[in-house]
Order: sequence, then C-alpha cells, then structure tokens
Amino acid sequence: MSNHINLMTTRSRVRECSRMRLKQWSRILATVFALLALHASITWWPIHSSSQRRELMETQYNPLRQMKAANKELAARIAGTLDQSKLELALSRQTPVHALVGLVSQKVADSKGEVFLEQIAYSQREKTSGAAASSHSQLALEGFSTDPIAVQRMAESLRSAIPFAEVTLHPIESIEINHHPMQTFQIECSF
Repeated sequence: MSNHINLMTTRSRVRECSRMRLKQWSRILATVFALLALHASITWWPIHSSSQRRELMETQYNPLRQMKAANKELAARIAGTLDQSKLELALSRQTPVHALVGLVSQKVADSKGEVFLEQIAYSQREKTSGAAASSHSQLALEGFSTDPIAVQRMAESLRSAIPFAEVTLHPIESIEINHHPMQTFQIECSF
C-alpha cells in the first residue's frame, strides 16, 4: 500500500504526466535524430569525397573528350579528302584521247609549219609485270618535216608535257617530195 496521497486534481495530474512523457519522448527523439545525423554524416562523407574526385577527373577528361571529338571530325575530313583525291587520281589516269590529240596539235602548231602529221595512232595494252597489272597507253605519231631540228624540238616539248611518261623519237629518214628535201619521223609517246 501507498502511504502518499496525491491531492492534485485530475487535470493537473494529466498535465504533469503528459509533460513528463513529452520530456521522455523528446530525449528519445533527440537521441535518435543525433544517431541518424551521425550515421548520415558517416555515410555521406565518403560519397561526397568520391563525387568530388569524379568531378575532378571529369574536368581533367574534358580536354581529352574534346580532342577525341576533334579527332573524329578530322578523320571524317581525311576520309572525305582521300575519297576525293582517289576520284581525282582515277580521273587523271583516264586521260581522254581528244585531250592528247589537242596537245599534239598544239605542239605541231608551235612548229610554225615545219612539222606535218600524217597519222596519229592510239593504243592501249594491259601490262602484266610482277604482281601488279597496269594499263599502258601509247600514242604513235608519224609525219614529215622540212627541218629535223623542228622534229627534235617537238619531241622535247612533248617530253616536258605532263601526261606523257616517255617520248621516243625514232631515227629521222630523209626523203624527197616534189623535188623538195623532207624528213619522215615517227614519235611514240607512252603514258
């Protein structure tokens, strides 16, 4: 049995009891919040430091990323240039016959009436030597001249012309046409 008598009113007792429970629960909640904050800070710190290291690495990687993008762009440009140059080289190898005839006609015109062409022959052969097969084209010129030096000058100018790889002048023979001394010539231009 209890030898104390509580003379407080019921309302005061409820208030006192709730104040005591509030103090107890506030201590418990403060302890729980402190433990949760401690746990959160312990968990947050390694994550924060690793995210800072990752951001630092990403900022260091940005120049590499930009270089990689620039390299891709340059590789695409190089591929385009290579394709274009391959096309240009393929077209330059296919020298049109009319361009060659025009070049030869210009050289004959430069001789100022000393060289006359009788025949122009174009031939193309497949040349298979070793492992690679290539096409070998040839332009044969036959005609006559009033001056053998003019023929030699024309052969030299054809040698310096871009499309021809080799120009061969065969021996010049002297003939007589209508009692005028002339020379016949034969020039082979390969390309």
